[in-house]
Amino acid sequence: MNEQKEEKKPERQTLKLKKKLQHFLMRLWIPMLLLVIIVLTVLGWYAVQYNRLSHNVTTTSQFSLDFKKNLDLKMYYFSVGNRLQKELPLEDVDQALKLVESLEGTTSKKESRKALDNLRSYCENLRDKMFLLADTEDYDSRQLQLENNIKILTRLIQDEMHTYIHYETVYLAQMEEILLKSIWGAMAALIIFAVGMILILLREGMRFSKEISAPVSQICENIRAVGNGQFHIEPVQTYDYEMGVLDDGVQTMSRRIEEFIEKEKQEQEQNRLREFQLLQAQINPHFLYNTLDTVVWLIEAGEKKEAMELVEKLSVFFRTFLSRGNDIISLKEELLHISSYLDIQKVRYGDIMDYEITIPESMMEVQIPKMTLQPLVENALYHGIKKIRRKGLIQITGEASEDEVILNVSDNGIGMTRERLEEVRRSMAEGEKCGFGLSAVNERIKLYFGAQYGISIESEEGRGSRMIIRLGRQQKIG
Repeated sequence: MNEQKEEKKPERQTLKLKKKLQHFLMRLWIPMLLLVIIVLTVLGWYAVQYNRLSHNVTTTSQFSLDFKKNLDLKMYYFSVGNRLQKELPLEDVDQALKLVESLEGTTSKKESRKALDNLRSYCENLRDKMFLLADTEDYDSRQLQLENNIKILTRLIQDEMHTYIHYETVYLAQMEEILLKSIWGAMAALIIFAVGMILILLREGMRFSKEISAPVSQICENIRAVGNGQFHIEPVQTYDYEMGVLDDGVQTMSRRIEEFIEKEKQEQEQNRLREFQLLQAQINPHFLYNTLDTVVWLIEAGEKKEAMELVEKLSVFFRTFLSRGNDIISLKEELLHISSYLDIQKVRYGDIMDYEITIPESMMEVQIPKMTLQPLVENALYHGIKKIRRKGLIQITGEASEDEVILNVSDNGIGMTRERLEEVRRSMAEGEKCGFGLSAVNERIKLYFGAQYGISIESEEGRGSRMIIRLGRQQKIG
């Protein structure tokens, strides 16, 4: 069916929607990209100019506002021979010249550059006049040079620096205004472009919607049918490649859901088969033969009362095992089942085996899979206690929390070597046969409650074993 549907899709129709979408995106993104490039270029240029002017104003702020006052005072001390100023204060002039040099590389306006040229000329002239004063020895001549040369030049330098700052500040304010207008203009252009794109998108979206709405509606109907359990759905007739892929996905999903449901049914059947295998493992002919032989032996020995009690225990054992066909029973019923089993075994192995069940009354209504405890108890008896030369004890304890139930079956039998313990654990993890149905019980617990639950084993050679059963409060399956 899929091959026939593929044959009905001409190549032209298959690529039509894709090509339309590509052309639409190109018409949308190319103008937008050009607009963004232009806007960023203009804003970037203004930003560079603004940063340059800001740098100039910030740099000139390093020029001391008291340049004239400080230099005039130092030169006066020098001219009168004051010990506070024995050398010419050339560092002040050098600092002013360095400032001029740093500003020349970032100053572009004519008026500002003219101010820098004047500053350089004044500073060089000032330095010459300072050396001239230093070479003059007459006191009056020194004072005359200080008034007519030094102080006039320092005033000119300071005034010219203020002139430069004035021009750059004016340019900075103008550039800030232009930059702000450019930003608003860019925002307006982007808004207009965005509105235009939205209108185009609405028009194209409506057109695309008309082309694909019918197949989408049919696919939605198919999905609704799958949700209602109708897995045999008709394929959607469409010539659009995308809709065809979507329909194929829905068809595949429908088939997989149907396969999954069928698989679940098979797993349920496998679970029933495991329970039957567990029944075969537990209710084996040897147990029945031995129990019936014990009944016969008691009758022949004249112990009719003991024989009747044993038959009654056997009846309770089978009645609780059947549990009216229920897979999940209360812990109380499970303990009644295991007590009858242990009482029967105690008649045969009373000289080597004893047992204790210590379960809180509050746990009696806890729901567990039936025949959970018996395989563990049987392993404790046959693989643990029967192999020691003293009387053994099987203990069954339990505790419960809001989320889980923990049952323990422990014995003081022969225990297991470390190698044997690892072998049993590996067999249980891989689902292989080990002991009297341990793997089957472990798998049933995981099936009912989840992979995090199951059986774990602890054992020490010569000291016994403990099997821990972890059950969930909530069943994963009913």
